[in-house]
Amino acid sequence: MVLSVGSYGLLRYQLELSKTGLEEADRQYDQVKLSIDHRLKDWSAFQNLEPKLRVLSGLLDAHVSPARLLKEIEQVTVNTVYYDSFTLSTDRKVSLAVSADSFESAARQLTAFRRAAFVKRADSSSFNAVYDTDDPTKLKSVQFQIQLSLNDSAMTPEEPTATLQ
Repeated sequence: MVLSVGSYGLLRYQLELSKTGLEEADRQYDQVKLSIDHRLKDWSAFQNLEPKLRVLSGLLDAHVSPARLLKEIEQVTVNTVYYDSFTLSTDRKVSLAVSADSFESAARQLTAFRRAAFVKRADSSSFNAVYDTDDPTKLKSVQFQIQLSLNDSAMTPEEPTATLQ
C-alpha cells in the first residue's frame, strides 16, 4: 500500500512537471511564431522593393537621369492636368495616370505630348468621366492613362550648370 501511494505521488509529481513543461513550451512556441510573423512582414516589404530596385539599377547602368525627363514633362503639362502616378521603365517607356478638368484638356495634353521633341510616341487609353455627386450632370474630372515612348535623348543626364563662386 505504501508503495502504491508513493508511486501515485511520484506519478502525480511527474504529471505536474509535464504540465509546467508543456505550458513553457507553448509560451516559447507563441513567442517564436510571433517573431516569425514579424520577420515575414519585414521580408514582404523587402520583396516589394526588389522590382523597384531592379528598375533603378537598370537606369543607373544605362547612365540615364530622369531629371531632364521630369522637367520636359512639366514644361508640356497643360495647367488643368495633373498626374496621379508615374511609372518609368528601363526601355524608355513612361506610363502616366492622368486627371484633367475636361475632355478638351485631356485632348490638349495628349497633343502636347505628341508634339514634344522628347517623345517618340504618345498614346492614351482608359478614359473615365467622373461626375459631381451633388450634380450628376456636372463633370468633375476626366481620368485616363497616357503611355509615352521616349527618344533616346530624353533620359540623358543634364549638363551641370555653372555656379558663381
